[in-house]
Amino acid sequence: MYKRVKKLKLGRKTAHRKSLINNLLRSLFDNNSVVTTTPKAKALKQKASSLIEKSKSKKDSLPFRRNVQDILGTDELIKKLVEYSSKEKTGVGIVKIGFRAGDNAETSRVYLLGT
Repeated sequence: MYKRVKKLKLGRKTAHRKSLINNLLRSLFDNNSVVTTTPKAKALKQKASSLIEKSKSKKDSLPFRRNVQDILGTDELIKKLVEYSSKEKTGVGIVKIGFRAGDNAETSRVYLLGT
């Protein structure tokens, strides 16, 4: 049964979904914006907002740094995350930008606020 499932499954198995979201997170913090389909954008916004909020309070703890290392991969992206979370205005926004030419899927731009 499909009752009260909080996460978006995106038609993928768990490992594939996690790696997809982690790759989108890396691109988001590397380039400050990502263009993807709307369901993927909504899942990415949830994960990115959660990561930013956790970074505000736990940026100096070693377990948090290790978890972020698993997600983002490089020390450079971790520094960007900590630097971004220390700003006053932080957050993630979504703007729908149209439909993709090949399969007519709705696309959205996910971006970091205040960059």
